[in-house]
Amino acid sequence: MAQNPCQITARFLDSYKTALEIRLAGKKGTSEVLTRLNAQNCSQSLTPNANFQNVSTCRYLATTLRTTYESNQPLADSIAALAPYLKWERMGPHIPRPPGPFMDDYAFTKIVGPNGVFPGDDFMMGFFMMGPDQYYHGHYHAAPEHYWLLSGPSEWQFSPDGPWEEQPAGTALWNRSFQFHATRTGAAPLLAIWAWTRDISGIYQIAGAGGASTLDKSAQSG
Repeated sequence: MAQNPCQITARFLDSYKTALEIRLAGKKGTSEVLTRLNAQNCSQSLTPNANFQNVSTCRYLATTLRTTYESNQPLADSIAALAPYLKWERMGPHIPRPPGPFMDDYAFTKIVGPNGVFPGDDFMMGFFMMGPDQYYHGHYHAAPEHYWLLSGPSEWQFSPDGPWEEQPAGTALWNRSFQFHATRTGAAPLLAIWAWTRDISGIYQIAGAGGASTLDKSAQSG
């Protein structure tokens, strides 16, 4: 029997929760993500703003899923099944833009949260994609953030003058509220699952950019 997008999304969420419980147990932020995700109502039908027509999957998805498949076949299979229904987005004009070419070679999609498959309650999670040889400028935001890096390696920086730290595929990262973080890729593209566990409409600021932006209901990740 054919499954609808909500059923396919629910299957992915089950795989994600299992991975959090088993593979990422004890890692910073894991328990908070699980607690908040389990508190969400993911039984509702698609939200009115979720658009599953004329979708385009990110061009790096197949490459990054091969890496995911090697380490977690059930999760990779659930993402591949969901891929045709994903709505990839970029930052809206009301959000400060990172300088450089990053804006042309990244995308994100929301599974839970405003404009996602399920509406969410002060919680967002989805996928983040970043092409090779890109730099996501240092930034911070009110929402605590969990990343699970499904491909890699990628490099991360957690203070403006701090060292760049290489993070392999499979790494879990936790950015506390208002913690500086920056990301750059080398030859490999990056696919990650991200989650904002609370304060999703709070301040988002690109480091060095004038004026913080208070996110509205179309808030995005990072």
